[in-house]
Amino acid sequence: MSIAREVLQDKEVIQFIQENKEYLTEESIERSAANLYEFVVEKNKARKGEGQLLDGYYPKLVLNHKKIEVSYAPKITVGKGVKKGTKVRITVKVAATKNYKAYSKSIIYKVK
Repeated sequence: MSIAREVLQDKEVIQFIQENKEYLTEESIERSAANLYEFVVEKNKARKGEGQLLDGYYPKLVLNHKKIEVSYAPKITVGKGVKKGTKVRITVKVAATKNYKAYSKSIIYKVK
């Protein structure tokens, strides 16, 4: 099976393309082939626990000006015993640097 066919048969790739079909053309999908390949490879590495491009982060497909790109989000783990549907508050704190003030951001995450 060719790499392009394997990538375009990935369930998450298919779902992303379907959800964004009004913004994508065949040409824009072809121009995004390298990013789609990166997504599938890194996703598979993450699932197998192999060396990822960004350890502890998982790839996510995003649409940027009619082009598919890969973004990386940190892995969120919730302790055992937390039931599906439970809402958990996650706060990220970023330390100040020479050019930026410290800040924190909270989100509510619904356990899947």
